[in-house]
Amino acid sequence: MVWALAGCQASGESIEGADLCERLAAQVCAAQASCCRPATDAPDAAQDSASRADASDAAFDARAPDAGARVDGGSMRDGGLDGGDSMAAVVPPQSCEGAQREACERVLGVMARDERLGYVPARGAALVAAVRAAAERCEALPSPSQARGLFAGTAPERSSCSPASSAPSALATAQASCREETTCRVSLRSDGTLLGSCERRAGGDDGCSHPLDCPSSQYCELALDWQPSQWGRCQTPRANGWECSDDLRCESGYCGLDGRCAARPADGFCLDRTYRALILAERPEAHYGFDRSPSDSTGRASAAVVNGGAMFAADGAFGERGSLALDGTSGWASVALPTAMATDSAMSVELWFRAPVVTGRAPLLEFFSSADGPGFSLGIEGGRVTADFASLSGSARRVSSDASALAADRWTHVVATWNGAAGRLFVNGVQVAQSSAAELDRRGELRVGYAAPAMTGATPLYLRGAIDELAVYRRALSATAVAQHYRAAVQGSVSVASSLYRWLD
Repeated sequence: MVWALAGCQASGESIEGADLCERLAAQVCAAQASCCRPATDAPDAAQDSASRADASDAAFDARAPDAGARVDGGSMRDGGLDGGDSMAAVVPPQSCEGAQREACERVLGVMARDERLGYVPARGAALVAAVRAAAERCEALPSPSQARGLFAGTAPERSSCSPASSAPSALATAQASCREETTCRVSLRSDGTLLGSCERRAGGDDGCSHPLDCPSSQYCELALDWQPSQWGRCQTPRANGWECSDDLRCESGYCGLDGRCAARPADGFCLDRTYRALILAERPEAHYGFDRSPSDSTGRASAAVVNGGAMFAADGAFGERGSLALDGTSGWASVALPTAMATDSAMSVELWFRAPVVTGRAPLLEFFSSADGPGFSLGIEGGRVTADFASLSGSARRVSSDASALAADRWTHVVATWNGAAGRLFVNGVQVAQSSAAELDRRGELRVGYAAPAMTGATPLYLRGAIDELAVYRRALSATAVAQHYRAAVQGSVSVASSLYRWLD
């Protein structure tokens, strides 16, 4: 399969696969140093161009609270989080080149050293030269599609290209192993393992068996919850302004944070990201910052409905940006999510909460249907964070953190993920529990700070405290992403992998 390195020329130069990541990392970090400001220096420094319309969100991300500005428990960076819990203390920051080289080596470096893929040293030099030229002018980096063009493949027609899994990196390796005049067609064996074969694409054949199984000028239109054995059609990439779910669908090679194709941002090589910028880059289905408003910041979900004694507080997990304050007796909020999410094969929810008392029992959120009752839920009980991965039949697999995870009046980061087979619970960036879960009940509305009575006549439960930065995703966040979100909150920002190899994660 050919992915052309259009516009990249490096006369007579070559870079061996073993040196590719070191050279790319050096150029990417040189661009970062000369063209970018720290994320905390300016309101929009950490955001991609497509997200700058929401300047107020970025401004709050960029503004670390004053050291003594704690209000009713404070924010995380002004003492609201014990130093011993800080991810910064557990994982020391890397140098830019060290972090970028590690991210590149994780997949692209491995591919460049894999003799089966036919890495072309001259193309590696051309890519590095293109990055250098863009950095010198502080212009947009080459499209990630150019990184895919580093390989000529060695497997002839009808050779095996079976991927190790359906992960993007495994599919990219399988696709790159086939010679450029062929494509890797992937199917599912009867035992559930993947089978791949290098095949020529016949004239008029627009079918595709996986996201990379199309000519370089097209993308594969697949269902959002694609699984191997499901086929799609190769389509012409979309012009700017059209909806997208990833960069491959866009003619520009960039899907903006608002879910629409856009010009690749000139500051795409800027690597520092604040917490809010990281969240929006994950393209959640809904995100409620509760910045004195019930609005969803993605534009894909409706505003939250605030009920009873709930109100918007002046302080939140990120200082004076605000949060949803709940009185513990009648205050709660509800969110109507797209009904399609109830049948998705994966999901994640993410939030911050603070409570003056954590030894009792209180809800954080739950899915609730008037016809079917409560579904998946998060809560606190006995000083622990709990997650009930409820099935459609009504049974629930409960997992919890240990009692040391919570402290009164401290902002705590909670993430729960479900990938179609297992549910995982993370507290302050670290996985604390896991349970098998073949299905997950997400029917009805999402209720925040409220749990329905367990039986007729019983008293409902309310949270006394505050909720902030609620995000809901239609996929399972990785453990790496969860830890990175927490680090960004604690440190003020983190350095992310360059887009040149981030597409492989």
